[in-house]
Order: sequence, then C-alpha cells, then structure tokens
Amino acid sequence: MPHPHLDRLLHHLADREGGTDLHLKVGSPARIRVKGALETVPDEPMLDKGTVDAMASAVLTQGARDTFVAQKEAECTYSVHGLGRFRVSAYLQRGSIALILRRVTASAQSFEELGLPATMSFLAGAERGLVLVGGPAASGVTTTLAAMVDHINHSRACHVVTVEDPVEILHKDDMAAISQRQVGVDITSVAQGVRSALRQDPDVVVVGRIDDAEVAASALAATEAGCLVLAGVRAGDAADAIAQVVNLYPDNDRRHIRLAVAGVLVGAVSLRLVPRRNGAGRLPAVEILRNVPRIQAAIMGDEADEVRSEMARGAALGMQTLNQSLATLLERQEIDERAALAATPDWLGFRIALEQRGFVIPDE
Repeated sequence: MPHPHLDRLLHHLADREGGTDLHLKVGSPARIRVKGALETVPDEPMLDKGTVDAMASAVLTQGARDTFVAQKEAECTYSVHGLGRFRVSAYLQRGSIALILRRVTASAQSFEELGLPATMSFLAGAERGLVLVGGPAASGVTTTLAAMVDHINHSRACHVVTVEDPVEILHKDDMAAISQRQVGVDITSVAQGVRSALRQDPDVVVVGRIDDAEVAASALAATEAGCLVLAGVRAGDAADAIAQVVNLYPDNDRRHIRLAVAGVLVGAVSLRLVPRRNGAGRLPAVEILRNVPRIQAAIMGDEADEVRSEMARGAALGMQTLNQSLATLLERQEIDERAALAATPDWLGFRIALEQRGFVIPDE
C-alpha cells in the first residue's frame, strides 16, 4: 500500500540531479545522497518510530518481512507509479527499523551509455566460463552485470537465467530468453537458484553476488556444465575478486579451488564510481583482467602482484589496472586529482605516479 509521506520523499529524491539514495531512521530527518554526499531533506521533521515502521510496512513484501523477522535485515524492491523502482534495504539500528531506498534504472543500459571499455563486449560474448564483476558497495556492479545481460540479449539466441536478491533491473526478451529469479519469491536461496538453473536448459547464468562457498561451488559447477557464468563479488580489484572466491573455502581446499577458478575464468572486472570534475554525476573507473596464459599461471601460483603487473602490461589485449583507468580519466580532465586519489586502492603509489606525470596534488 502506498505511503504518501514516503512517496513524497522519493519524488524529492528523483527531482534532484544526481540523487541516488533515501535514508530513513528513527530520531533523524530524512536524508538523500546526491552526487555521492548525504544531505538533509529541507523542512523535514525528525522521524519517529511509528512513521518509519509505517513506511517499512508499505515497502516490504511479505517475503521480506519474513526474512526481516528471521535475520533482522532484508531487501526487496518498491515501485512508485510514474517514478520508477527502488531497491529497499531494511535493517535494525538501536533496536529500531531503518530503511535505505536506492533508485534503480527501469531497464539496462549499454556499455557505451555506462562508459565501460570495449573489452566488456569480449567478456560478455564468451560462450562459457566464469566472469567476475567486483567492487565495493554502490560501485555499479549490479548495473554492469545488467549491461552484460543486455549485450547478450541483443547478440545471442540463448537462455539466460539470473539469480538475484532482489531483482532490480528488468530485461525484455530480444534474441535471448531471460528468466529472472528472485530470492524469497521464486527461489529460497542464491545457491538453490544456481543449482536449479542447471535443470532449466541455461546457456548463461547470472549470480548477483557470490558470498559463500555453497554459492561459489554452484557457480563453478555451472561453468563445468558448459554455461557462461557472470557473477558479482565484493572486491577491491580484479585480483582480489579472484581471491574473494577462493578464500570462501577452508585453507586445505583453496589450492584446488584456485586451480579450478584459473581453469574456467574468462576475465574479471573491478569498478569504482568517481565524481566528475564538473560535479554532474559520476564516472566508472574500470579495471579489466583477461585470463591469458601468463595471468592464468599467476593465478595458479597465488601470485596476486604478478596478476596486477600483467594487467598493467596488457593494454594490447584490452586490459588495464584501476590506476591506469583513473589516469586516463584525469588526462581527459573528466575527474580531478583528489577524486582519483580517493578512488584508488593504492593511494601512495598512485600519488607518486601522478606527481611524476606532472599532476599537481592539492594540499589537504
């Protein structure tokens, strides 16, 4: 059931250029994230428990309510007619429910629209194997996976099965038939969804996020069955994305899993969203890894630094490190030095590299 106060706040969010998230918690006024920074919604009173509870009741599905009771947190989607869809994250803080609603695009965007490198088409065009898409929270992993599905949808006659928690971006069949399955609605868990996908004649399986060994094992089994698996991970860079999957397993299993990943990996992508120099939104800085023989050997040998070195030398193969991507954005004057330094995982090394290239680093 709609909640007029909540919908008014969501309209305010949608009206702000660069507005992405609405934050609601007891004892605080509503806040929105605009171009990466939180700001208070003007003329809004402090939210009391009754108001936030009523908003939660309006947006949470029955499945999300059941999950919230069991786990004290839950996710779902909420739609407002004429406005769009929002991903809802509900959680407890200080014993009271809190909500964050994030705007999601109604349909997938292309690689070009998102500013992603041409190598993405090669990764999405693979017939089989594993592609990892990594990044911290709110870095564009979901949007990038959706763009890969969109590319497949318009270029390959196949069956794509997505396993999502929740479904955010909706796909309309073109060349491909796309089955979107949501945890808590269509399936009971991510691992169960990936396992059952193998009984649904899939060519491509999309896993919103690999976050435990059971999901990882199911994803690897899908590659061994001949599928292309596109999977999100929470990772700092492309080498870390591989390590995140391997490290889900006990120590005595990791060598075997590392060899398995090295054998099926097509490539890995790592993302950061960086504020534009002119303040109009954010741009993706993108790290790209392709599993060429030298990188495969480095993965098998657990040599993450060698993986990164090979990426840095792999421009002819469409590879680049995050720092190389950030440097390109700087050279194009699309971002500034401070934003680049905030985005890099290697702050000191990147700062030295920038100064050697003549960039002036602003004083703190």
